[in-house]
Amino acid sequence: MKVQFTTDKPGACPEGVWRGTLVSAREPKQRIKKSCPKQIQLTFLIEHLQGEFIVYSKFCADPGWNSELHDFMQTWLGDKLERYVDDDGGIDFDLLMNKEADLVIQHHQEEGYSRPFVKIAGAFPPGTILEDE
Repeated sequence: MKVQFTTDKPGACPEGVWRGTLVSAREPKQRIKKSCPKQIQLTFLIEHLQGEFIVYSKFCADPGWNSELHDFMQTWLGDKLERYVDDDGGIDFDLLMNKEADLVIQHHQEEGYSRPFVKIAGAFPPGTILEDE
């Protein structure tokens, strides 16, 4: 599936808690520096008063118990996570497309970069942190 992203305003997503929608789950173009053969990038679209923003997190593609990916998914989906896990323990991300999450966004300034590094510090079921409209 191909998704074309557009943003109204350049720049980083503001820090805070925002409602985001999962729009992509794919192998990252730029891998994280971890020794895992497969990696996945989860990309969320945040619609904000200042425009649309794209935020993402990269993980080792290991949904095993206590993995970073499993913990992220468990926090986001809670007891609904089981709906997306098959008999072999794999997660079907196609079923998660367009699912919402309350995302905690933090900034980290790294030396040598003019723009901050935007991090998804947490994903929670929609309505857990932000009130549903």
